[in-house]
This record gives sequence, C-alpha cells and structure tokens, in this order.
Amino acid sequence: MYATCSVQAFTNMGKGDCQAMVKYNEQQIKQLTRLIEVTRTNLKKPDRQKVMNMITIDAHSRDIVANIVEGGNDKQDCFLWVCQLRSYWDSTISDCRIRICDASFPYGYEYLGNGPRLVITPLTDRIYITATQASWLCLGTAPAGPAGMLYGLKLVLLLMYNLKAPVRECM
Repeated sequence: MYATCSVQAFTNMGKGDCQAMVKYNEQQIKQLTRLIEVTRTNLKKPDRQKVMNMITIDAHSRDIVANIVEGGNDKQDCFLWVCQLRSYWDSTISDCRIRICDASFPYGYEYLGNGPRLVITPLTDRIYITATQASWLCLGTAPAGPAGMLYGLKLVLLLMYNLKAPVRECM
C-alpha cells in the first residue's frame, strides 16, 4: 500500500498538486498514531508482534516520504524513491513484483514468520540495494553484519533464492 499511495502522490504532484506528498505524509502519521494506539490495547503476543512490525515498517516509510518532501523531489524517478524496496502488482502477469533501483523480481510469497525487528536504518537500505543489484546482475551476495539487519535481509535473500527464471539463467 505504501508504494501505491506514494506513486499516487507523485502522480498528483505531476498534475499540479504540489502538496500531495505532504498530505500523504500527514496521512502516514495519522495511520502510525493509530497503530501505536492499538499497541495500548489488550493484544495477544503474536498480534502485538505483528502490529509492532507494522509500526517499524510504517515509521521507515514515513521517514522516506518526509525526506522526499524535504528534498523537494517531485518526480517518481528521484533516487530517494527508486532506491526503496517496493512491491507492485503487475497486471500483465497477474502477480506481485519487487522493485528496487533498476532491478525487478517476482515475489515468491514465502512465509517469513513473524520474527522481531529492530529498526530499518540507512545501512539496511544500502544492504537491500546491494543484495538486489548483485542478484539482478547475476553476481550473488555474501551478507554479514549485525543480527538485526540479517532478519530484514532474509526477505531479500529468500526472494533471490526462490526466483525461478532469472537466477537459473545466471547459473
């Protein structure tokens, strides 16, 4: 949803609504506040973990959109936007695709569990870019680093290992 709403905001900016991204960022803050309110209710442990993961991801999304607004970016091809790991529904193949920079992969619908997340940092974003670009160029990756980053990177790595055509063509 984050990618779709952000693209819509860029589209609205292109149509003359120069405040579209600011409005979207305000909407993100409201949604994030509502999720925080949910954590104050009586939730079962698995449900609480899901909400906490959503807060982590949504806080990162909020920060990215805020950086786009502060940078005065109004085009969908600005680097702050294209360097984010985004998922899109591709109606030509009736399936979801993951995109980052110029790389595009089919999403494999792997069950990744609901492990705890620490934070998503700029370093995490750089690792996503590095891992996906290396796989896109058929080079492979050897991740190492703090344990918190490895959980987030697991999404990317499982995605890369479960790809069908692109990885097999590289081997």
